[in-house]
Amino acid sequence: NSLIARQNPDLLDDNITARHKLLRKNSSLSEEKEVAQKYLVNICPSDADESSTVLLFSKFQREVYVEGDYLWKQGSPSLSIKLLARGVLISILENEAGTNETISAGNTIGELGVIEGMARMSSVSCLSEEAIVYSLSLEAYRQLQKSSPKAARLI
Repeated sequence: NSLIARQNPDLLDDNITARHKLLRKNSSLSEEKEVAQKYLVNICPSDADESSTVLLFSKFQREVYVEGDYLWKQGSPSLSIKLLARGVLISILENEAGTNETISAGNTIGELGVIEGMARMSSVSCLSEEAIVYSLSLEAYRQLQKSSPKAARLI
């Protein structure tokens, strides 16, 4: 732990929500969008061109969730892909004795369900006080597949 503390003491913080505040609560909307778009670029293939990632991000819509809100329940239809810009979410496998996984800022969720047309495999709720999520609807994704398959394939 002492070696970790020298490099980055925040890694030893047990408070999940404190570790993932890369965007300040008082960040402007333009700062928030800039960070969210960078997150998207980071998870796209390394050979993705900027125009495709900009086009893809333009199809996402901002959503705000508060602690305890469900983004979806296990078994529900997959109607969107989410990019977490700020906050912490938790994914719970209802039928697996409460197995769960935290989701931190910079990650996407829901891609498999949208792409493969599958029902949600877990329930996802907001664990932090507030979460800022950018959401790509199934309809927007399908339109993007038709109008710009190159950008759609980045998902």
